[in-house]
This record gives sequence, structure tokens and C-alpha cells, in this order.
Amino acid sequence: MLAISALLCCALLQPAPAQRAAQDELHLFFTGDLQGFLQHDDRLQHGGALSIKHTLRRRTQTLDADDYRIFDTGDLLSYYYLSHVDSGRTAFAMLQQGGCQAMVPGNFDLTFGWKNLLSLNASASMQFISANLLTESGVPLLPACLFFQRQGLRIAVVGLCDPNMGQTVAERNLSGVQVSDPVQAYSRLAAELAGRYDLLIVLSHLEFERNLALCRVDANPDLIISPAQADSPEEFSRVRYGSGSRTTVLVQAPKRAWAVGHLVCQWQRCDDRCRLTQLQVRHEPLQPDSSEDAALSDLQRRYNQQCLARYGRGADEQVARVDSAHQEEDFLHYTLRTLMHATHSEVALINQGYFRNYPLGERMTIRDVERIAWSNDQVRILRLRGKTLKQLAQRSRSLPAGSNRKLHFLSIQPQETKDRETWTVHGKPLQDEEEYAVVTTQFLSSCGDGYREFADKRYLKSRFLGFLRIISDSQGREVTINELLIRHLCADGIPDLHAVYERRATDPFLTKPLWQLCLQQIDLSWRDVRVANTQAYQSHSEPRINRSAQDSRDLGWMTDIRLKRESPSVQWQSGLWIKYHRTTVLPESSGPLTSRESNLELSHIGDFIRVSSRPRSLTPFVGLRFDSDLSFLQRDLIPSVGFRVGHDPSRSLRLAVVAKWNARNRIGHGGLEMNGTMNQKFFGLALDSWLRMRYLARGAYVERSHERWSLEWRSSLKVNISEHLLLRPGWEAFYYGDYRRSSVARNVQYFLNLSYSRAWKFQYQKFYRREE
Repeated sequence: MLAISALLCCALLQPAPAQRAAQDELHLFFTGDLQGFLQHDDRLQHGGALSIKHTLRRRTQTLDADDYRIFDTGDLLSYYYLSHVDSGRTAFAMLQQGGCQAMVPGNFDLTFGWKNLLSLNASASMQFISANLLTESGVPLLPACLFFQRQGLRIAVVGLCDPNMGQTVAERNLSGVQVSDPVQAYSRLAAELAGRYDLLIVLSHLEFERNLALCRVDANPDLIISPAQADSPEEFSRVRYGSGSRTTVLVQAPKRAWAVGHLVCQWQRCDDRCRLTQLQVRHEPLQPDSSEDAALSDLQRRYNQQCLARYGRGADEQVARVDSAHQEEDFLHYTLRTLMHATHSEVALINQGYFRNYPLGERMTIRDVERIAWSNDQVRILRLRGKTLKQLAQRSRSLPAGSNRKLHFLSIQPQETKDRETWTVHGKPLQDEEEYAVVTTQFLSSCGDGYREFADKRYLKSRFLGFLRIISDSQGREVTINELLIRHLCADGIPDLHAVYERRATDPFLTKPLWQLCLQQIDLSWRDVRVANTQAYQSHSEPRINRSAQDSRDLGWMTDIRLKRESPSVQWQSGLWIKYHRTTVLPESSGPLTSRESNLELSHIGDFIRVSSRPRSLTPFVGLRFDSDLSFLQRDLIPSVGFRVGHDPSRSLRLAVVAKWNARNRIGHGGLEMNGTMNQKFFGLALDSWLRMRYLARGAYVERSHERWSLEWRSSLKVNISEHLLLRPGWEAFYYGDYRRSSVARNVQYFLNLSYSRAWKFQYQKFYRREE
């Protein structure tokens, strides 16, 4: 009886055929984010294709070929510097030798263009696959999916690309293709494949939220394998939506290819498909191989030859000295300075993600430059308004500290401030309507990292010529930032990067003055002018209140041209102001007279904005002004010296001691003068106000008819019609009194001006020099 009972117990414990099938294991190995690395790098904790190849071979040598599959989640071909020698072909070949069968193209895989993907697919067992990377006619550029068999189990593997590739991939590399919505592309493909698979696996190069969206569709995938993401689980997660019984498993590849992902799973048949059970995820550590690799050695040799041909130095020759304690800050400063200097730009912008921290000793080689500036993006030169730069600064400040999306900024005449994230150009805050020459990367200029403000760019260029600049070839080869940096480093001998950073306050390039020709306004105006005076003023030399009646036109015109020179210590401005229009004079002793009013003013003024080691809000200035009419009947020379209160160009006040010398009768006297300006914006309009008050003491030779005091006040609204054209309705008042204590003469004007204004910066007008 005991023997019979034992036999019955064993029979009951023996699994049924379906249960035995459920215990069959499937091993899925997956990698990602290799970025063209061929050898593992302990300093960066980044895996390499050679180490991954050896690790995969060792992990699969004990498994039957039918029991495992190997996939990659993209970003294989670039941006490691050696991958640029052969467009990522060596990295691709190494992963294929490790047994990888399918991979989805990531953004970095498009670095060498989509035709490179077709070329690699043409003669390889490993295939790039994507259901939403399409030709212009809407046909998939690559295989949309691949099928694998495993003891009767049908496995379909689908690839899905990032739909936002345009933000990170050069426009020329996507020319001729389009990236469709991945969820819609998957839904259409899943409907076409219905009944043809038992397990559906998606190789996804999408963000976590889009992966969740795939789980919501009716024919949701059984497994999604994606690159490592900060906002998704480390191991794996099960996602189920609605009342359906199907669950999607999400796993992600190890970060920086520092390990190989290994998913061990079993499956059970359920209706017309199978479902995964008994999941286990492991990260297999890489196993470096010390043996020589012929392909890698050949690539190293070709890279060294390329450096010798381009720069005249080998890859491991020193190009700079570095201070390990300040390496990151020094290299960043040199990069931004070089970009501005090479392209004649006022502002340089670059994101933190462009750089990788790669610890060095005291030597920096060409190879080190390309390791640190790992992105090796192209140069883009463009124009941005001050208000757009302010929006970029605000978006950058809102990001958490240490974010790779943070922007680094350098400009000509940067102003030292307590808040290092405050951007200044030419020693002053950004001006909303002023246009600045900006140099940046192709990634940022294409609104990368979410900086949509770059869409407002103008005059985008990518190539330039000249001394130490890369000469464009006949095919229009674009300039890379790394090549630009290395050329400048080689031309500078062996510069000390920390010394360059420490000299930034006295750097001749960063402190050079700005020359600017400003056409402040050319006005065609309609004016209603009324002048009230007494008999004593009718022959006065001041044209705004005299009675020199002449035939004149009904309309008037006015011109204001200024030449400015701005340096860190002195701002100098020379201006020419001419006005001509009709005036009606209303003297007390006679009837109205039609008069021509003209005014010519030539002025020079210099602000000593830095008289000590730091800028102050109260700064001294000197000025010289020549005031006359177009007939030169009035010839007044007015020198001044005083203080300017405030450094904001939109609001300023000048207090000065002045002298007024009449060149007609060679008599002069002195006094006090105040000048104030204010530009205020509200409701989309701009209020422009200007005020001048002057009081002159009577000297020994001053006549009773000479000026004792005067007040000028002008206010107008600015209504923009176009970039340089605007309407300016406003009014202007002039009050004048002499030493005779007679009635005050006044000139009151109401006007409507059609104004044209523009500014030219001589140093920054041309983006590149043409070859002679």
C-alpha cells in the first residue's frame, strides 16, 4: 500500500504538458546608449562595444541559439570621437559580432545621415528597424518589424523612433525623411500583424510617457525595451489599463552601456497569444578583454593620421595646460570665447550637456578635447533680439542646478554681478529691441532642450571663412565646434586655460569697445506749432521764438544721427540733430506770421562709467554741444561737466555745470543744467519722454536779451508699424526767459511723425568673410 501511495503522489505532482511548456525559458539580452564607445572607460563609467561583444559571447555560449535574442535600444553609432572616423561602422560591426539581431535608431544614430543606416543594413545580419521613420512618400525607410521563431513561438519585434528627432539631429541628416507619431504608427502596424505573432516586443527610443501611451492601445505590446530614463523604474514594471487582461512589461537598458540587460522570462499560451510569466531582470557586468582588436587598432591609427593632416599634431600631443581644480570652468570659458572670437559675435551660448567631465592631469591633448566636448556639434551663427535672450535666460534659471539643459553665456564686456545668471552685453543689461549677433550649436538653434525661443532667430548661417576659420569646401561642409577649438589651441602654442580665464577682466577681445552708428530717427512730420512772444523776442537769435518770417512748407522733417563708442570704462557718443518745419508766430504787437523754424545741434558726450574697480550708479561725464539753426544766425557753444545718475539707458538723469558761449558776439556765461530721459512701456506701447532745464547766471558782459533760463519737454508715444518704421504722436514745449524779465516766450507743438530708425554695429555686421 505504501508503494502504491508513493506512485500515485508522484503521478499527481508530475506537470501536465502545458505546464512543462510554461517552464521553457526565453533569454532576452539588451543594450543601449553606447554612443559610439569602442572601449569601456572607467573614468566616465561608460561601456564600450568591444567589452559588450565579449560579455555577450560569454553569457550566451552556454545557451542554445534558439533560447536567446539580443537587441539594442539605439544611440549606437555616435558621438564618441573615434566613431566619426568611419561613421560608426566599427561599433556596429562589434555589436553584430556579439550576436545582436535588431536595434532601433536613436537620435545619435542619425549623426551620419539616414543613408548611412541603409548602407549598414544592406550587408548585415543585425538590422535597424523602425515603423515611424518614413520616406517623404510615407513608406517606412527601414524594416518596420522583424520576426523570430522559438520552438513554435512567433515573436514580432517592432522599432519606434523619437518623433522629436528634428530638435537634436542636423536638418541635412533628416532631409528626405519624416518621423511620424509613434503611437499611431504602432497601432496601424499592430492591426496589420494581427494573428501573425504570439509575443509582440517593442524596441522603443521614446520618452517614458509615450511608452505608457503604447500600453493604452487595444493591441498593446507584451514587452517594451527602452533606453535608461530618469523618470522610469530601474528594473521593470507591469502596466495594465482598463479592464483588459493583457499586461505590458516595461524594461530599460542599463545606463551608459555600463552593463548588459538580461531578462529571463517564461510564457503561457492565452487565447490566440502568449503572455510573459516568471520575469527576472539582471544587469550583467561587462567583462573587458585585454586582447588586441585589429579593427580598433586600425581605427586608432586612422584617427591619428587624421589629426596630423588637419592640425599638424598627433592625437596624443599636448595642445593646452590645465589646472585640474578648475578644469571644467576654464575649458567652458575658452570654448565660449573661441566661438565669439572666430565668428565676430557678441554673445556665445552653449548647454551644459555639450560637455562631459573627463578628469585630466596637467596636459590636454587633441584626444582629450574630443572626449570632453563629446557632442562635437556644428556651429550656428544667428541674430536674436534682447527680449528673446531674456526669455532664454529665464528658462535656463528655472531649471534645477546641475541640469544638462542649463545654458552657459558669455558676451563682449560682461558685467560682473552678484547674480551670475544675469546676462549683460557691452556692460549693460540686455535691451529688448536691440539685435545681437549670437553664436551657438546646431542643437540649440533648432530649439533643442525645449528652448523654443530660438525659433525667433534671424539670418541663420553655419559656415564662415577667414583667419583660423575652417574653410568651407565645395560641398559646403559645416564647421564643427571641436575642429574650431583645436585649430585655435594649436595656433596659440600651448595656452594655459586657467590663465586665460583669470585674465578675462582685462582680455582685449572681451573688453573691446562697441562702435555703433545709430539712425535714431528720420521723421516726416505733420506739426501744428504755435509760438507766443512779445515785441522784444521777435528779432531774437533763438529760432524757436523769433519772427523771421519766410515762405515754407506745411510738412516738416527731422533727423537724428549718432555715433557711439562703448567700452568698459568710457561711453562716448557724438550726435547730429537737424529739424526743419513751419511755425506760426503770434507776437503781441502784430498779427500772425508764418515762420520757418530750423534747428541744428551737434553734441559730444562721454560717460566715465568705471572710475574704480567696479561700476557705480553715480558716474561723471563731460559734454560739448553746438546749438544753431540752418542759417547759422544762432551759434551757441555749450560745454558741460557733471554726473549721471543711474546706468539704465531707459531711465537716466544728468546734472551738470554748463557754460554757454555765443559765437556771434563772443559773450559767455555759466550755470546749471539738468537732462532727463525716460522710456516706459505699457499696453504694448512705448512712452518716450525727454526733459532739459537750464539756468544761467548773468556775467559781466552778458546782455539783458541773453538767456536766463529755459525749459524743454518732449513726450511721444511709439506705435510700431514694422521693424524699423513707427508712428509717433506727441507734443513738445519750449519755454524761454531772458534778463529783461519780460513775458515768457513759449513754443508749443503737437505733431504726428512717421519715423524710421536703425542701428549698425560695425564689428558684427558680417557673419563670415568671403574668400577673395
